[in-house]
Formats: sequence, structure tokens, C-alpha cells
Amino acid sequence: MLFDLRLTSNASKQATTDRQKERLIMASPYVLSYTLLDANQVKTSTPLLYKPDNAAVLTLEGLIADWVAVGNTLDDATNAQIVGGRVTLPLSAAVGWKSAPVDENDVSDVINLNFNNGVTRYVTEFILPQFLQAMVTGGKVDLANVALAALVTALTGGMTGGAMVDRGGNAITDLRDAFQADRKHRRQLRNRSLATP
Repeated sequence: MLFDLRLTSNASKQATTDRQKERLIMASPYVLSYTLLDANQVKTSTPLLYKPDNAAVLTLEGLIADWVAVGNTLDDATNAQIVGGRVTLPLSAAVGWKSAPVDENDVSDVINLNFNNGVTRYVTEFILPQFLQAMVTGGKVDLANVALAALVTALTGGMTGGAMVDRGGNAITDLRDAFQADRKHRRQLRNRSLATP
């Protein structure tokens, strides 16, 4: 076992808090991954789990710097070409969000929102799972629904530090259309409904 993160009853309150933070970090570690290309044009990915020294002061620039530093040594150690990668950040729900799901429908009931961009004719989709039932009236998506309209506004320009983009990096401009659909999550449903004696 690499980490023993069990809490003891005689630990101080500060130590308990620090240990809980450490446990949360290790439960959802940062993942730094590299995409490598070989001479046959075959890609593979190699991830590594990353634990920051101090998550309270960690910045995106610091994460990227560590990703580049490891990438420099990886580039020297492999014949493959590093063509990219990603940094995955663990996030917790914000204060004020629901503490439990509403039992109205399930995540396979979705509204598919398709957005235009100013460069290509292709749409970029955003899937809204387990939508509010009031968003569908008469079998059609009600774009005038206050919650849905607020989401569309946020996606098309309501972010202050960036924008939703398509796969080519083109900013989305407006909503083209929306429709109700069904996206099955059979594996998760099967695992959830499995009963053993």
C-alpha cells in the first residue's frame, strides 16, 4: 500500500483537515497524460497520476510547467513523437448546487443542443442530461424556458475567461436547434440494478 490515509481519533483538528484534503486529492488525482505517435502513425496515450505539493496554491501554469518538465524527459526516453496531451483536474460540486438528484427522469433522457460557429457549417453539440420536464412542452423543446435560455446564454457568451468552441477551436455563436433524445447508459444501469444474494 502506497498511502495509509486512515484518520486516528487522537489527531489534532488541523491534522485531520490536512489528511482529509490529502485523501480527497488522492481519491481524485490530477492526471497528466501525453499522446505519442510512432513511425507507423499509431497513437497511444500514457497517463500519470499527479499529486500537487500544495493544492491550495497550485496554478494552471504550475501544472503545465510540470507537464512540460516530465515531457522533456519523456521525449528523450522514447522514440515516439509527443504530439500533445492533456491535464485533467479533479473538481468538486460548487456550494449551492443540488445535494441530491431530483427523481423526475434519468440521465438517459437528454436535450441535444446544437450550436453554430462563425466559420464552418458544422454544429457543436452540448448534451443536457436529465433535463427539467418543464423544458419540453407538446413534445418539443421549449427554448423560452427560463433555465434553458440561461444555459444557452452561458454557453454562447456567458463565460468570462474563455468560450465554448468546436473541435477546430472556433467559438460558437448561437443555438441552431434543440431536440429531445435518449442516450442509453446501459453498463451503468446494469451495474446499478445488479442484485446479489
